[in-house]
Amino acid sequence: MPNLTTTQHFEIFRKEARKWIDWFSLHEWAIGFQHGGTVDPDVYAECWTKAIGRTALLVLGADWGKNKVTKVQVQRSAFHECAELWLRNLNDIAERRTFDENEAEKETHRLIRLLENRVFDNA
Repeated sequence: MPNLTTTQHFEIFRKEARKWIDWFSLHEWAIGFQHGGTVDPDVYAECWTKAIGRTALLVLGADWGKNKVTKVQVQRSAFHECAELWLRNLNDIAERRTFDENEAEKETHRLIRLLENRVFDNA
């Protein structure tokens, strides 16, 4: 029997994602949401991006296959996709065949500074 996400699960996903979008300061991205349409039916969620336009689509899978759908797992999935978006630039740099090592270090420190500001400004 499939484990399907509902409209209520999707609203939990969107609400949780918005919380992490704020926390990770991802406001330079134009972020949309979609319910269903993941590439792999057993994937909880996905983050699709277009780096040039700084657009992202956070997708909650509709069918979790054999995996039970829970509120906590929906929330964790939203966090996971936001963290993936937060690391998108670093991933793009690493995927290039050639890159300037200073570029990777600059991006690493940009992320550390964002995290540092979030942790210490909210402590």
